[in-house]
Amino acid sequence: MVVSATPVTSLHDTVAARWRRDLNRARVTERNHWLTKVSYCAAVEQLLESRSVNEISWRHVVESMCPRGNASTFYSVTGRRSRHPLIGGYARQEYADALYLAWYYGRSDAVAQLVDEAKVWTYWPYREAWLARCGAGPRPEDGTGPLALISTVTDWARAHTRLAVALDCAPPVCAVEDLLIMHDGRLSPRAAIATLVDVVRSATGAQVGMASG
Repeated sequence: MVVSATPVTSLHDTVAARWRRDLNRARVTERNHWLTKVSYCAAVEQLLESRSVNEISWRHVVESMCPRGNASTFYSVTGRRSRHPLIGGYARQEYADALYLAWYYGRSDAVAQLVDEAKVWTYWPYREAWLARCGAGPRPEDGTGPLALISTVTDWARAHTRLAVALDCAPPVCAVEDLLIMHDGRLSPRAAIATLVDVVRSATGAQVGMASG
């Protein structure tokens, strides 16, 4: 049954966190897949330094991975038939917040999907540092969590400007999920996305629009 808010109560057990754990704990072949995915995420971020998203094709990404890149590997890590896409984790849930995120981040273009995962990949160390400051509890209890999250997204966006502004400043989906959890059903996914889009825009300033698409 679909409900109106997320049933997830711990920042350590989000859809994105489980996705990361599953890939990292998997058998050797799956760990190799994760390493390959990371390599492609790094490649697309590097390409964004000189191009906008709508100027990047799958061929550009594969060529940047030469001699290791090829079409079959590219489409195994991103696109409609990719293995272990993060967006699939949201689409398999049975509550409204996750399904909204699956819809909003459901890209028809494989490069765009890769950009979304690259945002999560580059944001994750910032998230881990933020969670370490929060302590071992399921989420901050002193009311400072959302402000600290906004500060964390700001730091990430300033350090990864071209990636951050890509796809109209869409924030890392994991950050949106975290913000929803901290508001415990009192914030809609649409409002959470809009809040963090504004954070990215503010953090990147004049760079906004340079890598949109």
